[in-house]
Amino acid sequence: MFFKRKNTAGLGIDIGSQTIKAVEFENSGRGRQIKLAVRSATPAGTLVDGVIADASRLAAAIADLVERYGWQGRAAITAIGGRRVVTRHLRMPVMPEKELPAAVKWEAERHLPHANQEMVMDYQCLGEVQAEGNKQLLVLVATVPVEIARAYYDLFSAAHLKLVAIDLVPLALMRWATSQLGNIAFNAKSFAMAEIGAEVTYLAAVESGRLAFARTIPAGGAQAAKFLSAALKQSFPESRLWQDDLQRMKNSLPQSFLPLDEAAAALGETSLDFLLQNNLADLTRELRRSLDYYRAQAPNSPINSVLLTGGMALLPGLQPFLARELDRQVEIGVIHGQETDAVTLDPGFCLATGLALREVAD
Repeated sequence: MFFKRKNTAGLGIDIGSQTIKAVEFENSGRGRQIKLAVRSATPAGTLVDGVIADASRLAAAIADLVERYGWQGRAAITAIGGRRVVTRHLRMPVMPEKELPAAVKWEAERHLPHANQEMVMDYQCLGEVQAEGNKQLLVLVATVPVEIARAYYDLFSAAHLKLVAIDLVPLALMRWATSQLGNIAFNAKSFAMAEIGAEVTYLAAVESGRLAFARTIPAGGAQAAKFLSAALKQSFPESRLWQDDLQRMKNSLPQSFLPLDEAAAALGETSLDFLLQNNLADLTRELRRSLDYYRAQAPNSPINSVLLTGGMALLPGLQPFLARELDRQVEIGVIHGQETDAVTLDPGFCLATGLALREVAD
């Protein structure tokens, strides 16, 4: 379900608790190009911690996008978020590929809660690592309850789409970040990505193009966005209903948020920092702890840079605030198209872009 690859679906749909983001690719003479990037509001209460709570209303919202953009019957890829998706990195002895499935299943049942119950389990071998002078295989294992996975397939079917794969958030983000659509000037060998959503944040460490660490943090930016909106007397952009095609989004990122940035500047740096500190304390603490833990586990691969993705990455003042709190370089993740297209999409589309770039088995 999670990892097999062969052909490119070209349509990635990221369903968040506040917004649905979709990115569609097309093949051209210059290779794969972003054809469409759209964002729509998620009906309130239809998705809670990655679990579909109201399938009919959520399916209707997705079906509206499908009808509007002619996606009927298209193959699509999505990701399941929330705390019900459990991931672990397992270190195992080097062995032939054909022996891995049975070995991973045995190890997963030892290390993952309920792995031998009604769960869908999959894995990906991330390559060899050195551990105490010996080579070992680093394997990423993921499990999700069967009923949750089945609900997503039913949801996409009701919306007239064919769900061909369910991806993991960290893998999709890494796929975007290491592609030509990632931050062009961001060439660090080791870096972290923080996908900041409304209620949940996904942290991933990438080393030499390989996912080396991943963690789900049960804290997001919704509360900070709420208080910022009240203080600035303006709604936060992620909460707006956006339906944009590429022509309207070309070079729009710097201009799109100027009114909010100007209002934040008028609020003053001290007041802005105080507001962020009060409302993001849990998130910053867990980010710091996770990065410190990874540094202890991989002392030869220090993480000095962090890419912020997700809709909440655009909170005014968040980038310099986290740079100080984490004592690391922090950048906003954006999606760059081909230079001739001059397309720049905001960080809310990073996950959907990574999903659309994924290759899946027939």
